[in-house]
Amino acid sequence: MALRKKPIRGAGHLRERITIIRPGNPRYPPALAVHRGVETLPAFAAIGSLEILEGNLIGLVCSGRCPGPVILEMYGLATSISADRCVVVGGFHSPMERQCLEIFLARHVPVIVCPARPLEGMRIPVPWQQPLREDRLLIASPYLKGNRRTTKATASHRNRFVAAIAKVLLIPYAQPGGVAEAIGRLAACWGKGLFTLRLEEQPWMQAVGARPIAELGEFDRCSGFKRETLVLTPE
Repeated sequence: MALRKKPIRGAGHLRERITIIRPGNPRYPPALAVHRGVETLPAFAAIGSLEILEGNLIGLVCSGRCPGPVILEMYGLATSISADRCVVVGGFHSPMERQCLEIFLARHVPVIVCPARPLEGMRIPVPWQQPLREDRLLIASPYLKGNRRTTKATASHRNRFVAAIAKVLLIPYAQPGGVAEAIGRLAACWGKGLFTLRLEEQPWMQAVGARPIAELGEFDRCSGFKRETLVLTPE
């Protein structure tokens, strides 16, 4: 099936194109059509190397406000994730997520950024342009058109998109009763591997079946997810 492409407006000197990926295309993630809680997408939009979708995708979703120790621990984790063995996918909207994105890009960890808005008319930040050229960054959005402003509703649907295409989901911290916890419950219903930081301090995450991040390197229940995907810095 031919891919439909649209030129990006306002992308500075980077002349990239938007690729529209529809069901039936080999690059369309089957999970988007089978997971409950994610509306079947007629298509999603992408900019960058579509081969990134075939990697070991670790979804990153986190509450906007996190305790200081969690933030520091997540920064340490971001500096120890293997750049050769995994891809991190997320919205990278909260301050902590944006900092982690900077670390991932600097360390050449492949990343899928999922904005909660259509890609057409979106200006690509300068720090993203070189990773796009080097095929280590993919921008993917479940929105082909609509409001360009991120809302609670669009962010929630974007997070479901992230959880659906990821093979495992990392939620460093989830406020009890918040959006991140709801995404964790949904991912657990889908049979996704669910991991968090400081699990002993988040009994609500224990209740949905989350596991400590130290076990992620040994997790292989998800089809195609290889053992020892993470290489963590020894303490």
